[in-house]
Amino acid sequence: MAYNDTKIISEKDIYQAKYWRVFQRTLERNGKVITKDMLSRISVVHVIAVTDTDEIYLVSQYRDALNEETFEVPAGHIDEGEEPLAAAKRELAEETGLTSTNWEHLITYNQGANFSGKVHVFIATGLSEGQTNFDEDEDIELVKFPVEEVLAKTQNGEISVASNIATLQLYNAMKRQKHG
Repeated sequence: MAYNDTKIISEKDIYQAKYWRVFQRTLERNGKVITKDMLSRISVVHVIAVTDTDEIYLVSQYRDALNEETFEVPAGHIDEGEEPLAAAKRELAEETGLTSTNWEHLITYNQGANFSGKVHVFIATGLSEGQTNFDEDEDIELVKFPVEEVLAKTQNGEISVASNIATLQLYNAMKRQKHG
């Protein structure tokens, strides 16, 4: 069933934070008026930094909301007015100290079905090492694993953040399609 007849009647902010916005939207659909509470998150970038020897750089950091340390791809929010590629380059340098001479946009996908925000995924190759520039609340360790080991970590739970699993499995599918 298509909902292209949905009309937004009104929208009201409930709460605004640095990266999140909670709002109430009133819609008209199929002759009915519906009011929903919604969540919007700033769009983010994910960077799959791949070495010439087919290894992927990950960051290991403690995540307060999860109360655990995670393995993740270098990632971060897109500043207002910033292009996704510029954000990817900035985040890679800040979190890893790496720069790249080759950038490829892999995919852009929705962060979730019940809240808005995009994930822009880039592949970075031709890597060079440099200095990190962590945000105030970041304590990041840079690690590097062979691609196959990273993919295994998405299946055994060592990489547990859903968007990172999606990003890395999409990379794997793309790689297989190109080489297989």
